[in-house]
Amino acid sequence: MLIEVSRKLLLVILAAFYLTTVQSQNYIKELKNKIQKIEAHDDFSSKDTVYIKNIIELSTHMRYDNWDSVLLLSKKALKLSIPIRYNYGEAHSYILIGDYYSDKGDFKKAMNYYEKALKLVKKGKDCKLLVDVLNAIAISCTYNHEPARALKLHMECIEICYENGLLNRLSMPFTNIGLLYSTVLKDYAKGIYFLNEAKKFDEEYNDIYYFNTTLSNLAYAYMENGELDKAMAHLKPSTAYFENIEEHEFMLLNYTIEVGVLLKQKKFEEALVLLNKLKKLHEHMQDDKSLVTFYEYMFKVHLNFNDLAGAKEYVDKGYVLSKKIHFIDGIKNSLKNLYVLYKEKNDFDNAYKYHEQFQNLTDSILKVENKNNLNALQVKLEFDEQKRKLIEENEIAIAKHKRYILLALIVLCIIFCVVFMIRKNTNTQDQYDVQLRLEKEKLEKNELVLKEANRTKDKLFSIIGHDLRSPIAAFQGLLALLKENEISEDEFVGFLPKLESDLDRISFMLNNLLSWGRAQMNSNVTKTEVFKVKGLVTENMDLLSEIAGNKSITIVNEIPSDVCIWADVNQIDIVFRNLMSNAIKFTEDYGVIVIGAIEKEDTWLFYVRDTGIGMDLETQEKIFMQNTRHSTYGTHNEKGTGLGLNLCKEMIQKNNGTIWLESVLGIGSCFYFELPKETKKYKNVG
Repeated sequence: MLIEVSRKLLLVILAAFYLTTVQSQNYIKELKNKIQKIEAHDDFSSKDTVYIKNIIELSTHMRYDNWDSVLLLSKKALKLSIPIRYNYGEAHSYILIGDYYSDKGDFKKAMNYYEKALKLVKKGKDCKLLVDVLNAIAISCTYNHEPARALKLHMECIEICYENGLLNRLSMPFTNIGLLYSTVLKDYAKGIYFLNEAKKFDEEYNDIYYFNTTLSNLAYAYMENGELDKAMAHLKPSTAYFENIEEHEFMLLNYTIEVGVLLKQKKFEEALVLLNKLKKLHEHMQDDKSLVTFYEYMFKVHLNFNDLAGAKEYVDKGYVLSKKIHFIDGIKNSLKNLYVLYKEKNDFDNAYKYHEQFQNLTDSILKVENKNNLNALQVKLEFDEQKRKLIEENEIAIAKHKRYILLALIVLCIIFCVVFMIRKNTNTQDQYDVQLRLEKEKLEKNELVLKEANRTKDKLFSIIGHDLRSPIAAFQGLLALLKENEISEDEFVGFLPKLESDLDRISFMLNNLLSWGRAQMNSNVTKTEVFKVKGLVTENMDLLSEIAGNKSITIVNEIPSDVCIWADVNQIDIVFRNLMSNAIKFTEDYGVIVIGAIEKEDTWLFYVRDTGIGMDLETQEKIFMQNTRHSTYGTHNEKGTGLGLNLCKEMIQKNNGTIWLESVLGIGSCFYFELPKETKKYKNVG
């Protein structure tokens, strides 16, 4: 009997089915380069979700190249995802760490990580990610000889896909069920049926990569079912495809299947040529169980060539490695091959010894397989029964629903007739009611306007009374002292820099107050036009240069000179001035402030980033709240009105934009706001 293909090797396909891109050595290199470029960028942040996604994708695609790298990358992605509450990154990291331990045979540890991922996914209600988690758990169950549970989970994936319209993902669970039947339960007819169903979905959604993996799976099932011509017909195009994209995992699988076919056809010389290709692949891959299969095939070929020494070398290697990694199928096949070898050598004592060990192990495996088959059959029957009940309940519910609809239509017709008669006699009354309602709404609107105006007035007087009176009073007091000769002119001149700073701050506060007051009174009309942003920022840098210079702060304008937006230039001027002034206020001496822009499809994303003192979460939540005045002292005890950021938000909203911030206490803050690009009509303006 031909040695069976390594179960572990075939289950590479199961794991590969929840990857989202083509897995190849070239693609892994591209991912590594992409990550290095992101890390080398000036404004690199480890909190960037795109950066975390690339780490996760690299870890996913290295699963069968370097196990240790997979674990390190997955833990790194997890560490970065948890602080920023990036559920997608956290869940995928748990799945990959679970895969690592599953591949190592530590199923208890693997299941612990899968359960963490499942808990996160259920909380977020991401159906696609839920299917991925269930698929990973099912694969681990298959490794752990729990085919019944694996089958149940795969069927659950099918239900989720149908219920949520994820028809393009149905190929995965159908393929997994087909592989479960063909590789574990040895029911090749059922395996071929489910794999052909998966092939239909691959063709329907034009998924070339998974179509070729399905061809590979079908080739194995047809080979084990004795249909060698069909096996080769499916294998050849699949092998050519994976060789073209340098997909080592499936090249290894396809070569192994082809060797199996050649051995069944007694083509030992052709098999040896292909085995030499396999040997080169194994030198670069970490898959002990598939290596056991390679040793078994080499034994078979050397035995056929009557090279008993070579056959003994390979059967011993396979036996030692199988025992080391606790690979039951490998141990069983090695015992059988040792029996055949010693029988060929006429060493009947050893032949009998290994035959007895082989028979005992086969009996125990057969018991487990029978139990697995019964459990799987029970799961299938339970699933079919549940499906039948759901269909019956659905039909009953539809019939009842139809009756309710008919009854509701009759009631609606009666109500319509009654209402029509009432309305016919009350048209005049309705007109009066409408007029009264409109008058009432008008009065209520006027009342709200008056109340808002009153609140604005009170707030203005409050700010003038508390925030402006103090520096003006100090100025008056100083003048009085000079007038009464309490201080000399030289002493007065010494106060001039402080007075100039106070007057600048008062002027800036008054401008904000006037702008805010006009906005509240609805007198500040937004007049949009196309203008270049870089010059606007440069003007504000000049305006604030003295204040920044007093703190030795460097301001960098990274906005490209050709950036144009469609907005009110005066309002955006106020936004930049306030954000830059705010950044100076909360940045320590010798700090840096960067103003930049990121191009998007229809908008420009601007940012003002500082290396200041940052904000805690409580302050961040309050800072843009309406009807509040949140003001704190700067690093040099600078005081503001508390209206600047509120005014910025109103101005950005008037120009069809959005504003938000990111801040870390002790690290700094970054204010973002997004505004529309110039329209095609004004593309060449400015």
